[in-house]
Amino acid sequence: MSDQPCVSVVIPVKNESRCLPACLKSLLEIGFPKHLLEMIVVDNGSTDGSVGIAQSFKAHVHLCPDLSISGLRNYGAEVAKGSVLAFVDADVAVKPAWLQ
Repeated sequence: MSDQPCVSVVIPVKNESRCLPACLKSLLEIGFPKHLLEMIVVDNGSTDGSVGIAQSFKAHVHLCPDLSISGLRNYGAEVAKGSVLAFVDADVAVKPAWLQ
């Protein structure tokens, strides 16, 4: 049994196919147990393949067109299963010790 909490990372997205892969890849490479990490991508009506990219990284994808960015984050927080919430934008690649 781990003493670390399960962390849900919420990522709001709209047409972020160029930078989303680096963001999701960086999350998978952080020094945090993968089984305790939930990646939630909340998509605001992308037309550029962002949804497929998120699915290829095994992120939980939710389609929420026409929400503001704060609405996307709030929705992600509502569906999150982790005991800790973390938020990152799709154009950010996190550092390896980000959740440490």
